[in-house]
Amino acid sequence: MEKRLVRHSSSTIVTSERFKQFYEHVFGNGPTYVTIYNTTSLPFTGSQSFLPTDGPVRIVYLGTFNYWHPMDEVARVTAQAARQLGPERVELFVYTLPKFHDMVRETFGAIDCARLTVDYVRYEDLPGALADKHIGVSVVRPTPSSRIASPIKVADYVASGLVPLMNEGIGDFDEHFRSNKSGILYGFGEDVDLGGLEEVSTVTNRQIYDVVSQAEALKRLTPVLERLRHD
Repeated sequence: MEKRLVRHSSSTIVTSERFKQFYEHVFGNGPTYVTIYNTTSLPFTGSQSFLPTDGPVRIVYLGTFNYWHPMDEVARVTAQAARQLGPERVELFVYTLPKFHDMVRETFGAIDCARLTVDYVRYEDLPGALADKHIGVSVVRPTPSSRIASPIKVADYVASGLVPLMNEGIGDFDEHFRSNKSGILYGFGEDVDLGGLEEVSTVTNRQIYDVVSQAEALKRLTPVLERLRHD
């Protein structure tokens, strides 16, 4: 059924260029695909050009926990980051659903850091919650479906000027983060290396924001809706 629907559609919306390439390979019908990323509704609040050289470094994980977002991997990554940055400087923030709070406190409580905060933040309150953070963690278990995904939390981190700390191979932006030194990539299940962190600058991540913003999504969606009106 999926093949029939895609091959006979006038437009098929996908959430990444990788997704588009996959569908083109499997179904053909290339010109009909429209890439609309999972968007952020947060305003772009500017990019930090560097992390603080002294004072606290605030690391945040935003989102849920499940098979695709395993808590033990998020904790492992943040623990390694805290150890390399200096536990006495690192403040960890985990913003997730209340049902996970006890498990998060138990799991992350073993991490050597200056402070651990576990809370639930409504989406409309995210700008304030992320305003003083420095590094945003995104962990997605690599699977055939997740490799073509478009993680919303990465878009929110980019909008807020945070340095993304994420496992490679998920979505479209790895090459941007590498070539511009505007994010930290690691292999899922492998060690995190913050050795080049002093060179990281998120200034160029405005280019990513420009394609994951709601304004850009509406711009790309409008021609699709216009075609539907006239079909």
